[in-house]
Amino acid sequence: MRWALMLAWLCGCGRIAIDPIADDGAMPDAPPTGPGVFAVAAHVNSSCMILDGALSCWGANANGQLATGDTMDRFARTPIGSERDWIAIAPGETHICGLRAGGDLYCWGGNDNGELGQGDMMERHVPTRVPLARPVVAIDAWSHTCAILDNGELWCWGQNAEGELGQNDSNGAAPIPSPVQVSPGMTWSRVGLGQGHTLAYGAAGLYGTGRNVDSELGLGPTGSPQLRVMTAIDTAAWTTINGAQNSSCGRRADQTIACWGANDFGPLGTGDKLNRDVPTTVGTTEMWRTVDIDTFHSCALAMTNQIYCTGRNVEGQLGTGDFMDRMDWTLSSTFSDWILLSVGRFHTCGMRADHSVWCVGQNTNGQLGVTGTQNRANWLQVL
Repeated sequence: MRWALMLAWLCGCGRIAIDPIADDGAMPDAPPTGPGVFAVAAHVNSSCMILDGALSCWGANANGQLATGDTMDRFARTPIGSERDWIAIAPGETHICGLRAGGDLYCWGGNDNGELGQGDMMERHVPTRVPLARPVVAIDAWSHTCAILDNGELWCWGQNAEGELGQNDSNGAAPIPSPVQVSPGMTWSRVGLGQGHTLAYGAAGLYGTGRNVDSELGLGPTGSPQLRVMTAIDTAAWTTINGAQNSSCGRRADQTIACWGANDFGPLGTGDKLNRDVPTTVGTTEMWRTVDIDTFHSCALAMTNQIYCTGRNVEGQLGTGDFMDRMDWTLSSTFSDWILLSVGRFHTCGMRADHSVWCVGQNTNGQLGVTGTQNRANWLQVL
């Protein structure tokens, strides 16, 4: 595995900065050390970056998710601690989780659903280690949190009303505030979370559990509206998997991208607003490095190092210089040196080859990392 390239291409609904998987589903190599690691992650109303192993975040802070000791939003990047060994970051809806070299996972911020993995529902305003038995190699977060350990086991915790934790329990089950293993006996190497659903890829292929009302699990026209156990979706090799509010996207090993689920604003990039109930190849004739999707829009990074976006653009999140929605993949910005891409709820962030960070779209909570609350339709430099 080439960790530098992997870190540059990954974006879990904009929430992950690391995903150690070989295209054949083999177990990952050991994670990289912190210095020299670069990442960017956006989700809901906050954004984060790792620059040479140092972690900083900005935007919404109502639940203390910026670890500043208060609940005031930040409109400029704010360091989280002084450590320089962070290797992955995954902002959730009201919390943030980060992975440090050596595989220790820390979470902080909101905890109404037990998404911090501490066995309770109490907020934490400083990074707090999640008690897992083995080093972590991949993470993602929404209103629940999941981690893949170095032996391929998948452990999740937090919201569970729609079966997103895959415990084969009852509809409307209570949150689970401590880590529980998902599908014991199976090994996983990639995980992507959406609202109410979980996607994971391993040696047996792509699986999902949780909400499927809009076919966000991609199980076809006869798929149940809710599943509470990991269920097979596709046997192809996947290198990127991302969940969203009610849709999903991923990149296959053949460098094509596929999306499925709800398509009300055109986030699937199919040229229409029709839902897709199975993974459907989308995009231009370009080959792709990665794809990311959030609530109503998605973006993809082409092999040309250009970004293309589709879907809702009311807040300017497509970076096209206007506020018009798109139903097909549209070139975003004139830059052709992007190495990182991450999609938030109504904003988008990316990193260029010089490691400068840029964001575009909604800024009501400072999620673009610039002063003022007005939305922006043109990319702005954060750092």
